[in-house]
Amino acid sequence: PIIIDFSPKEVKSRTDQIVISGNYFNPNNWNKVTFGETEVSSSYTISTSTQIRILNADAIIGDTYLSQTTTLPLSVSSGGLTVKASTPLTLNYQGMWTSQPDLIFTGRDGAASFSINGKGYVVSVYGQGGLLKDVWQFDPLLNSWSKKADFPGAGRRNA
Repeated sequence: PIIIDFSPKEVKSRTDQIVISGNYFNPNNWNKVTFGETEVSSSYTISTSTQIRILNADAIIGDTYLSQTTTLPLSVSSGGLTVKASTPLTLNYQGMWTSQPDLIFTGRDGAASFSINGKGYVVSVYGQGGLLKDVWQFDPLLNSWSKKADFPGAGRRNA
């Protein structure tokens, strides 16, 4: 395959289509399109020998919230050969939130929350039985919550 160009260079909406122009693409949709480390499912693409159309930008990033502009290299593989575009794709739709899994605990209030290294945490809440010390972590790559070691200090509210 040969990548001549792609458009747009900057995606500003999750619904933007991306068109990759070139030569020697597989018209039967057997092209592997990759942005960074993410392979786009062929169910999101339409291919001819000179064009690959990605139906929407959600195929690249999914439900991940982008806190900053992100650039990703683009590559296409077909017939055992891989080529990379000379410029990266820019994802610039910061602040667009999408639903994530609900917290797996209920009946609590006054929680403290923070993030470290791209993971979200909820800690020290007031619930049935008084002040609680449990800590929960949300991992956006796994799209799930997990229980962590309890807060080592005394339980707190509105910390």
